[in-house]
Amino acid sequence: MLRVTVELVPLGIESKKRIISQMSIFNTTEKNEANEYKYIYEGCFFNNRNNTSAIIFEGEVCHNRLQNVWILLNKIITAIIPLDK
Repeated sequence: MLRVTVELVPLGIESKKRIISQMSIFNTTEKNEANEYKYIYEGCFFNNRNNTSAIIFEGEVCHNRLQNVWILLNKIITAIIPLDK
């Protein structure tokens, strides 16, 4: 499992940091050429300064394990962006 966490650190003050988004990525254990991964993205988006809304996406992408982990993250982010409208 991979976990990606995005933190907001106001003015660089660590004691004020908070998690604004988190994603867990699981291998589906399918033994095939595609090496499928499931992801669960939990986060929030800001409508304005005082109003945030929680949002959760789940999905599946194919990724060659021989490729860099950033390519996997790019595939997942590319799948999520159109959903966050």
